[in-house]
Amino acid sequence: MHWSERLDSGPASLPATPVSWQTFANTFYGAPLRLLYHGLAMGGTYSVTVVCGNVNVYMRGVDAAVGGVGGVGATSAPPPMTRLTANGFEVHPLQSAPAEQMRTTYPIPAAALKSNTTLQLTFTMPDDTGGSGAGNYIAEVIVRKL
Repeated sequence: MHWSERLDSGPASLPATPVSWQTFANTFYGAPLRLLYHGLAMGGTYSVTVVCGNVNVYMRGVDAAVGGVGGVGATSAPPPMTRLTANGFEVHPLQSAPAEQMRTTYPIPAAALKSNTTLQLTFTMPDDTGGSGAGNYIAEVIVRKL
């Protein structure tokens, strides 16, 4: 819509997602994203709820089939893949974020807090990320005692 027509129609529809999900923490070039929690119950049972950022990363292309001006276009990069560990124990393997932004809950392995009251959550990317190296788009993390 052109700015001069802004009063002629209703407001544009906005996505029905929490405002907090519109920002995220991310890392570059294979650097892990680490979150540290202190004072958890040793041997306690916990879960972690994660919301991955919904990002569109575009890459310039030279393929005329892409449909850009002068044969140069932009294509969407594949969604970033992330692996999550808790104190070194795998919470979930390398996977893409859900197509739609939503909360996903995982149990924290019991071994992660067997003899520890500190929890380090580590989000990592594949070694061969390439491109800009951007990844680990994390919008929300909630740790809950079960």
